[in-house]
Amino acid sequence: MLALPPLVGVSIGVSGQPIPAVSPAFYAGIIGTTVLLGLLAIAIPTRTAMRRG
Repeated sequence: MLALPPLVGVSIGVSGQPIPAVSPAFYAGIIGTTVLLGLLAIAIPTRTAMRRG
């Protein structure tokens, strides 16, 4: 929440709107990439630990 005021200021300076104009597909891509990285960060170490056990 601390970064919100500067981000709104930058957004107003760049696009004239307080909320960035980004397509929903871009948000979906960010969410999908984050989920994929999270699953890989869990799956790879778990698989390695299970093989050693």
